[in-house]
Amino acid sequence: MRTRCIVEPDLWVYGLCKFRAFGVLWHRGVRHRHRNRAGRIACTLLAIREDEVAAELNGIQTTRLKIGAFAISALFAGLAGGIYAWQMSYIDPGTVFAGSLTVRAIAMTMLGGQGTVFGPVIGSVVLSGISEALWTRFPFLHTALSGVLIIAIVLFLPGGITQILQDRGWLPRSRRL
Repeated sequence: MRTRCIVEPDLWVYGLCKFRAFGVLWHRGVRHRHRNRAGRIACTLLAIREDEVAAELNGIQTTRLKIGAFAISALFAGLAGGIYAWQMSYIDPGTVFAGSLTVRAIAMTMLGGQGTVFGPVIGSVVLSGISEALWTRFPFLHTALSGVLIIAIVLFLPGGITQILQDRGWLPRSRRL
């Protein structure tokens, strides 16, 4: 068992709070753009998604915008990974790049609802809670039970939790991304 040596134990909490505050401000900006119809960049990205050749013929620089969108999405993943590495103070390729993390991320998105803004957030909260509960009650079977849970999600909740919440009127219906 290795020991952790951190100068200030609560220092990473401040970084996490700053990251969350940035996320809240980003979410407010996205909601503001969504309420005021889609912004110029969002419209061009939607045009690229629908028909890249037609968008290019209309004067949209598709390569530049796709690279920019990729860079912005990678920024958030990089920030999350940096905060994780800072918190753990040691990372190992076997634990960071494990296949189970990829499967878990996909399961969170499927549980919440693909193509929605709130779906992955809801899915990550719910699936993390369920996984932790399974791990504490069944320490030797939690991976098998998590696999059964993922299969049940695929079979019985194809639209995710957001689909159920939208059907009941608790979440507004939105256009899928």
